[in-house]
Amino acid sequence: MTDPLVSIIIPTFNRAHLIGETLDSVLAQTYQNWEGIVVDDGSTDHTAELMQAYCSKDSRFQYHHRPADRLPGGNAARNYGFEMCKGEYLVFLDSDDILRLNCINNRLIYLGENDDVDFLVFQSQLFVNNIENSKIIPNILIKNTGDLKRFISYDYPWNISATLLKKKFLINKKIHWNESLSIHQDLEFYIQVLSVKPKYKKIENIPDVYIRMGNDDKISSGKIKKGILLSKYIFFESLIDILKREKLYDNDIGLRVYGLSLITCKLFLKNKSTNFLFKTLNIYLKQCDFRFSFFILFDVYYLFLIEKISSFKLKKMLKLYEFVFGGNRFKYLPPNGSTLGKITLENYLYSLK
Repeated sequence: MTDPLVSIIIPTFNRAHLIGETLDSVLAQTYQNWEGIVVDDGSTDHTAELMQAYCSKDSRFQYHHRPADRLPGGNAARNYGFEMCKGEYLVFLDSDDILRLNCINNRLIYLGENDDVDFLVFQSQLFVNNIENSKIIPNILIKNTGDLKRFISYDYPWNISATLLKKKFLINKKIHWNESLSIHQDLEFYIQVLSVKPKYKKIENIPDVYIRMGNDDKISSGKIKKGILLSKYIFFESLIDILKREKLYDNDIGLRVYGLSLITCKLFLKNKSTNFLFKTLNIYLKQCDFRFSFFILFDVYYLFLIEKISSFKLKKMLKLYEFVFGGNRFKYLPPNGSTLGKITLENYLYSLK
């Protein structure tokens, strides 16, 4: 039996100064039967010249441009790469991340031991500037809370590059990247994946992919712009649609959705985006847990006041508010910022012994 073809799909935009390291890590893989599909989202730097050199060096690389009739963004590039790929298995790799030498080989070994799964999840490692400085992993893979609930609460169990997916699973379940999103792409994608109740396994191994942190061209480093606010709304709307379609609501998910709706509405209120605020409230009131319909308007304003005013008198009033109306709803608020990068590599490796 021949070694299966693995498609490594890499969207890129103005990363000529970084993507070379990514492509070198693909070239260095101990596993040889791969195709590297780079899809350019409209770069204006010298990405095209760089890619011409890599394609000339190794015919396993392909270089494509996102079609003009597709929305700009990494998700359209990923979808187009998926449409172009011929591999049986897929890795979605960001254009500034780096694979360990034996990443693909080891993932296929684990897949051979678990060939009935739809995908496998592996541990990642964060780095800034160079991988020798890497001291942090993104998150603990295995917790008591289910992965779908963790994604809803922004507690990322894993990131984009951490999975090995079966192509036929994504095709059969009609799962694709949401091209309307400029943020939360991985959240929405893996919520789609988990919503269809796939068979998968998380491998608590030594990290096999390095995730670059601290780039000034990461979207999360910019100001809150209208496009990001729109993506926040689209993500919330899509989440509700997925949960309703797949009939996944239970009490715990309902509380997590409530917490997400509060933090989303607070963001819109803070940025004076009343249109998105009222649209989000409308979706929640129509589609979600009726038990909290009375509270949501008050709770959104309550959270907004906490951030705006810090007087002792107000704090006492807010404590009274929590006491009278119950504060258990607030423990399901997503954290401020991502949970990524809170665990040291040393502590993680020690836990595996």
